[in-house]
Amino acid sequence: MSNVRSPVPPLAQQVLELFSHELVEVRFPDMDRSVLMRALEQLDEAQFDLEAAEEALAAGRTEVALRVQALTMLSQRALGYARVYAQGNAELEARLAELSEKPAEVGAESAGKRRTRSKKLESERGLFATGEPEADAMLENTLM
Repeated sequence: MSNVRSPVPPLAQQVLELFSHELVEVRFPDMDRSVLMRALEQLDEAQFDLEAAEEALAAGRTEVALRVQALTMLSQRALGYARVYAQGNAELEARLAELSEKPAEVGAESAGKRRTRSKKLESERGLFATGEPEADAMLENTLM
């Protein structure tokens, strides 16, 4: 257990210290050092379980954010293909134009971040590449 956040209250810590030294041999009908140590072990196990759950939650949130990003990139790519397909179909072109005019929904993690594009030509990066190596690699892995 990392014990970064100790849930042991100060009073309990002091009493445990007392029963570990000065009162180590003292026993009351339902209270002695072993009772306190069992309770401490149960608390440590609960804290360990909590920290594991928090780590799993953080990993889950990261995975969801990555999947949202991948789906967004795939949607942008699909929209690009649809624009090419729609050429000559005014009704479909208008519908696609509406999608393009709507502001992109941004997750809380990326709110406020400003994206910059590479100065390379589109033909050098690929038809629907984003110009961001990590994003392009994720997109390629998603498509395989």
